[in-house]
Amino acid sequence: MRYAKHIFRLALLLIFVISTIIIVLRLFVPDSFGKYGNYRADNLKEQMEIPMIWQGTRNDSCIVCHKQNTNKKIYSKHKNVPCMNCHGPITEHVSRDNKKIAVMPALKSWKNCARCHQKLVARAHVLPQVDIVDHLKDQGTSLEENVCIQCHNPHSPKPE
Repeated sequence: MRYAKHIFRLALLLIFVISTIIIVLRLFVPDSFGKYGNYRADNLKEQMEIPMIWQGTRNDSCIVCHKQNTNKKIYSKHKNVPCMNCHGPITEHVSRDNKKIAVMPALKSWKNCARCHQKLVARAHVLPQVDIVDHLKDQGTSLEENVCIQCHNPHSPKPE
């Protein structure tokens, strides 16, 4: 065996590398990893401790204080759109004990409207679709940040 010394060194190096990998994995991979498959089970508790931002898809929280806009909205085509789609998280507006902590933001950008109404070939024609550039040309206006709400009230979106 002419190369026995080299093979022995290579085998030692290989054993060292494999041992190091095993030790590093034991040190840095949490004990709960793999309990539910390729997932760290302790993460579930951590996620539950993060404060909730979205109140869900129902508008019950908003109805209490905003009856006027809610009454407009329930008879409009936007009746099934959650308020938070256009206003953002309610927790930035109302605290857990239902006290107002800030002015409710309103996402007035045409980009927010375009999320649902931009004309796309692949989108089902369930929602009214608008080719925004052509629509604005027809109206004789240009693409400004809040161009949609100049003619449409989001709570009752028929043109005013």
